[in-house]
Amino acid sequence: MQAPLGSVLREIVRELRNRKWSCLLVFMAVSAIGLSAGIFWPLKYTVSETIFIDDQNIITPLMKGSAVTSKVKDKVSEAKDIILGRNSLGRLVEYQQQLDNTTYDDLQREKMIVSFRGAIKIQKAGKQFFKISYTDSKPDRAFLITQKIGQLFLELQEENRREESRNAYSFVDKQVKAYQSQLREAEDRLRLFLTQNADGTESGVQAKITQLKSQIELAELDFEELMSKRNSIKKQLGGVGTSITNKVVSDNNSQRLKVLQDRLDTLRLSYHDSYPDVAALKKQINDLKEESLRPKELSQNRTVEETISFDNPLYVQLSSELSKTETAITAVKTRIDSLNKLLNVTHERMEKVQANKAQLAELTRDTNVNRGIYNDLLRRRETARVSMHLNTEGQGTTYTINEPAIYPLKPQGIQFIHFALASILLGIVAPIGLAGVFVQLDPRIRDASTIQEKLNIPVLATIARVVTPREHRRERFRTVVIFVIAGCFVSLYLVVGWLKYTGVINA
Repeated sequence: MQAPLGSVLREIVRELRNRKWSCLLVFMAVSAIGLSAGIFWPLKYTVSETIFIDDQNIITPLMKGSAVTSKVKDKVSEAKDIILGRNSLGRLVEYQQQLDNTTYDDLQREKMIVSFRGAIKIQKAGKQFFKISYTDSKPDRAFLITQKIGQLFLELQEENRREESRNAYSFVDKQVKAYQSQLREAEDRLRLFLTQNADGTESGVQAKITQLKSQIELAELDFEELMSKRNSIKKQLGGVGTSITNKVVSDNNSQRLKVLQDRLDTLRLSYHDSYPDVAALKKQINDLKEESLRPKELSQNRTVEETISFDNPLYVQLSSELSKTETAITAVKTRIDSLNKLLNVTHERMEKVQANKAQLAELTRDTNVNRGIYNDLLRRRETARVSMHLNTEGQGTTYTINEPAIYPLKPQGIQFIHFALASILLGIVAPIGLAGVFVQLDPRIRDASTIQEKLNIPVLATIARVVTPREHRRERFRTVVIFVIAGCFVSLYLVVGWLKYTGVINA
């Protein structure tokens, strides 16, 4: 039965006295097991290197906009991808084979790769730094493997960067050639369409239509002006006589000849010599000249009174203006008709242009889109070319070992001294703990207070156990033997621990 809290400690001490051999065995077993665990516990030596990422060198501002330098978005993630990849770990396994001077089969290689993945740790160590750590049971191997990891990372990172630049350039170059072919085909289709449909563009045809309408309007205005002018001239002709009649008294032909000559000169200002009136006047003048050559006695002292009729100069001028106006009206009508016919033809062109507008827009759009993409890819190809040269020359983002690996002098984590101290302390505490648990779980009644508290039965008296002198001597001897054995065990424990600590025992 569970003892009261006040008597638990007393009962634990009693159990420890009564079970000295059991306590000794528990102490020795726990301490021995802890010491053995410490002896065979593998030591862990951890070596680390710190890598610096330099992405702010002088090339960056100089080549800004002309090249794409490699940027580290996530340093830890990129380092893990490179270092923990099969390519890197495969090289580490080959290096391990060289160190051990042995050869691994496929199964052993896979186990080594899994082991390396568990032993390599990559941590961020600042804005531009990250740390590579490797843990191994041997300090030499931990140091060499860590150095090799750093070298492999720099080599693989450089190879990956150059390969990435070459692949990017090759990809962009293929796209440039593909879009160059597409652009050539689109331009050929557009050129063939324009050749087969040489009707101009909608804006050009519309401008032509506007120009023709403007010319027709101007011609119609000219036609109206000419019609108005013709009507005005006809009204003026209605009030003007065709000829002028004068009575002339002359004693000779010289006066008539002068009048006819003046009239001829007037008509010649407006007409050619073939004009009928001009020809008649010339004939009259010639007749008078012939008559003046006759004998003087026939014409001398002869006085003639005659009436002379000749064309009205104003009538002649108005008739000339009317003829010119009629000719101009005919010309304007012809021009208007020609312009209307040309306008109808242009409208037909507009209908054809509208019918081909969608197809032309599609061909033009395809050509412009392909040309824009092609020009952009050309610029990107040159950018990729410069970037590839930068990576080949080792410019752009570079990685350097900021803190190299240092040979480990002490192991990391739990060591043998921790096992030694913890196991002997645990060996001392274990019997006490087991005794306490036994006292709490033992169903027997160990104290009178238990009867009073648990069963509510009053206790009148208790009888103590009587120990004889012989039992007392035997108990004392047993105690001395137990302490001697415990001292020997502790001495052996300390000797083994010292030998292990100094390296004499190397499990």
